[in-house]
Amino acid sequence: MVLVERLSLNDPPVDSGIQQQHELVALSTVILVGHAPLDNVMGDPDSRCHLVWLGKPSPGVGVDTVKANYLSKQTLDPREWTLSVEVFQAIVLQWFTQSDGYGEEQEGRDLQFVDFQIQQNGREHQTDAYRNKKLIIRRGKPFRMTLSMARGVYVDQLTFTAQTGPRKWNFPISQKEPGNVWGAVLRTSNSKTLDITFFTPTNAIIGLYSLSVQFSSEEEPVTLGKVILLFNPWHPGDAVFIEGEAERQEYVMNDYGIIFQGNLNYIQAFSWNYGQFEENIVDVCLSLLEHSFNFRGNPNADYSRRGDPAYVSRVISAMINSNDDNGVVEGKWDGEFTEGKKPTEWNGSVALLRQWQANGFKPVKYGQCWVFAGVLCTVMRCLGVPTRVVTNFESAHDGNGDLIIDQYFDKSGKHLKEESEDSIWNYHVWNECWMRRYDLSSFFNGWQVLDATPQELSDGIFCCGPTSVRAVKEKALKVKYDVPFVYAEVKATINSWVKTDDKKEKVNTNTTSVGRNISTKGVGANTRVDITNTYK
Repeated sequence: MVLVERLSLNDPPVDSGIQQQHELVALSTVILVGHAPLDNVMGDPDSRCHLVWLGKPSPGVGVDTVKANYLSKQTLDPREWTLSVEVFQAIVLQWFTQSDGYGEEQEGRDLQFVDFQIQQNGREHQTDAYRNKKLIIRRGKPFRMTLSMARGVYVDQLTFTAQTGPRKWNFPISQKEPGNVWGAVLRTSNSKTLDITFFTPTNAIIGLYSLSVQFSSEEEPVTLGKVILLFNPWHPGDAVFIEGEAERQEYVMNDYGIIFQGNLNYIQAFSWNYGQFEENIVDVCLSLLEHSFNFRGNPNADYSRRGDPAYVSRVISAMINSNDDNGVVEGKWDGEFTEGKKPTEWNGSVALLRQWQANGFKPVKYGQCWVFAGVLCTVMRCLGVPTRVVTNFESAHDGNGDLIIDQYFDKSGKHLKEESEDSIWNYHVWNECWMRRYDLSSFFNGWQVLDATPQELSDGIFCCGPTSVRAVKEKALKVKYDVPFVYAEVKATINSWVKTDDKKEKVNTNTTSVGRNISTKGVGANTRVDITNTYK
């Protein structure tokens, strides 16, 4: 027999002899590969099993443990042994019960094992695509766990605790489903097993949680394990809920996309790998919150607001650029990229995020607007917020906030760029995230602009948004956040001046050339959709 760690049941090696129908295989994170029919081996107490560790065993079932407690005969290789069926079954049981993800074996007088039911919960929460060993769930939707006990317990004395950062919630087992709060309901039980359904509020703080249980007021809490809680665009009560399964599949689940570049007369599309489900990317995305200016300034206040997608998205828009906070990407526009990678060489977010983490959370060199937008899209989709990438052609940059782009020329028609802090770019790329804005009137719900490219300060840091697209269209300039800046990008007035000596003369005013062919990827198709009419 061979144990193969974390090999997919859906893609077994050729001629491996995997017995997929066996209950043990179906429950565990390992695959049993047999030289003889598995049923014969498992059913015959006199059979001998050849065991090979192909991966590092889980804690407690390592080589030393096997040698000390289980070996009846050591064979040719120090990692291969002949074992009795009884011992083989014991090792297999310990292997899969201790493996991260499917459950954790616990030390303690009462609790022996926690089954997180990762596969079932993952399917029900649309999180099974994440390559992560932790249980990942979406807020507002129940999830189930099974606790295996050494002896019976008094259920009415149990108190559970969910904690993330400095914030924690205590709750008992209830007889009925709680309201929009943390809670637990006992579904089934026998003398030693508790099947429990847990509930989370639709406005819960997102992030990494530690779950624990206290069996009585006289005992210390016992840790059950860690889970990751995300926004839930499938739940009508969540602020990021978006109608339509096609839209959710595109703006949350799609890990590839296209970004538009070029100019007004020649629009090009190039692909970008968002990779939000790649191994441990969700951990990197959550670590952005832990390195933010807001967290460093006041951790408790920061955590208390992480249930609000408007707050979280604003923090992320600041953390994608490196200004102020050693964020993910360092921007550079002067054409000199010898100390890093050219922005045009990036085609996805995963390498950038992993490099940022591997470098000790130091900025990755270099990026420009489409790189910032691609990475921000990855992070927000990973956290569960519907997000898309948007390109604005003939995009204005208003440097002084007057909603006017002043352009200066000499008598020969040469553009005097140094005379103005305003500019117009061939194109500029940003993001839109879908959410309800509880800090504003419901009129401003829906798509919100987020721009991670460091252009101007907003409340003292380089970030932009969330800016209600509807506020931009209605010229609601006092609405939070950054409406005047985004308004100018798509609707600024251009004044052209001829400058001679110390005099200047206005020669033209244009109110229509800024903000053209505003584009995003179509839902379920690699097509360009023009959304200019949502802005103007």
